[in-house]
Amino acid sequence: MSISDRIKIALDIRGLQMKDLAIKAGIPFSTLSDIMSGKRKKLDIQKARDISKALNCSLDYLVGEDCHYQDDIDTGHFYSSALKYERERCNFSLEDLSSETKIPASLLEAYEEGLTPISEFLLKEICDVYGKSINQFLFDNDIYDEEVPEIFDGDVDRYEAFKKARDEDGLRDTYAMQSPAPAYDDLPANVFPIQTKKVPLLGTIAAGVPIYADENFDGYRECTEDIDADFCLKIQGDSMIGARINDGDIVFIKKQPDVDNGEIAAVLIEDEATLKRVYKEKGSLILQAENPKYAPIVCTAESYVECRIMGKAVAFQSDIV
Repeated sequence: MSISDRIKIALDIRGLQMKDLAIKAGIPFSTLSDIMSGKRKKLDIQKARDISKALNCSLDYLVGEDCHYQDDIDTGHFYSSALKYERERCNFSLEDLSSETKIPASLLEAYEEGLTPISEFLLKEICDVYGKSINQFLFDNDIYDEEVPEIFDGDVDRYEAFKKARDEDGLRDTYAMQSPAPAYDDLPANVFPIQTKKVPLLGTIAAGVPIYADENFDGYRECTEDIDADFCLKIQGDSMIGARINDGDIVFIKKQPDVDNGEIAAVLIEDEATLKRVYKEKGSLILQAENPKYAPIVCTAESYVECRIMGKAVAFQSDIV
């Protein structure tokens, strides 16, 4: 596509006319007309920036250099068939999708036939119609480049948010490593620095009646380096007050599929999560609260489809002394 083709599609997507674009971009209408007609062969970088900002699209899209998704036999990534499958799954015709996205039906058809790679800007417009991100679209069609950890339950957007926060923290840690280490030589013998680390907070867990396990990455919590934890959860409920774990506390979990009798663990019962003491007896799991008003939960093959230990509680933080 030429730059004028890309501008025209973006204009349609944003619901703008050329005169609107000229005003928003702060360039003469005659100049924009020359660009669209092809009379102006070269576009200086400042005008390109002004147009992309006015159209709310990337400069890379405007000049045809943004990320393109193209079928790749070597990797088995076939974006064309994924685009067609997703459209048909949502019961859209090419004309319907064109009407929703303002992308010409002929261009959509070319994408689905693998005749031309699709730009990231236009793929995002299509995914917006389906109510999902590009990453979720790739994951749902088995062309996402990474394996998403089980804890994210197929929610790629949460995984991407987690990676971003992790990488930002890693970058800060890198800067810290490059900085001179603080000198502690002059500290008194009875004073020493506390070394901490960050553990991802992955949502809420019940200390009471099991609640729906809708974990969401919610930043990090700090703990001392000696705590061997993979993630942490916020407590909701009062069933573990006998173990001094109260509503609103943060419990740190070491991911493991089994625990010893009497240990406190995060347990997934079908789609519901709870924190309880775990006892194993004759093939059953007995989940015992630390509050007499809650009866034990007995997990057997007959009573629950799935009862799975997510990990062992290794520490907690509380505002209650």
